[in-house]
Amino acid sequence: MVLLLLGFSTPASSSTIYSVTNTSSNSQEPLCLGQSCFSQILMASWIDTVAFNNVSIYAEVGGDDTSASLTAYLMNAVGPGTTAANQIASVTLTPTSYDSSGTLLFSGENLGPGTYYVVLSGPAVETSFSYWYEYDSATVTTAAGVSGGGFGMANSVDSSSSPNSSYAPASTFDTANAPILSLAVTGTIVQSVSTPEPYSGSQLAIGLGLLGGIGFLRRLKK
Repeated sequence: MVLLLLGFSTPASSSTIYSVTNTSSNSQEPLCLGQSCFSQILMASWIDTVAFNNVSIYAEVGGDDTSASLTAYLMNAVGPGTTAANQIASVTLTPTSYDSSGTLLFSGENLGPGTYYVVLSGPAVETSFSYWYEYDSATVTTAAGVSGGGFGMANSVDSSSSPNSSYAPASTFDTANAPILSLAVTGTIVQSVSTPEPYSGSQLAIGLGLLGGIGFLRRLKK
């Protein structure tokens, strides 16, 4: 019996792509976001060398009260010259509590190989504070083909950085003195199985027929 392979994508469950988790329960600190925090804008990134589908991105965020808000950006570039053309997605949300561990920022994204950035900022004018948590001691987990890209911060009191009030991802980020920020990225790796070309099955049948004919002729000669 001849089995012919059909093309398909192997099913796979969602798994960790990149995560930065707290190593010690005593080592997390809230970093303020927005105009009230010296215009502070924070960034974390990772690098994919493979493609992932159905990507979700989480962070540990918080706010002083229910009026606190923050804006998250998913980008393929940051820094001066960055525009909305580099933006993959954005969302403005209100953290559910002072310390919202595992808050969903984005979901359902399909990301090919590349470097990706999550940028968080607060509003230009706010009556309460919003936060993104940093870890003094962290455990970093990456999937095969993924590495951590690093962290960055921009605020008006840092001579190595410059926040951009018009478009937060276009800020100049200081990566040398940046904190380790919470981040968790999950998704499904894209895996494909190679398949024969459409005509290969018929070619195989012809080949088997020729072999059968040769065997028949040999038997006649005996």
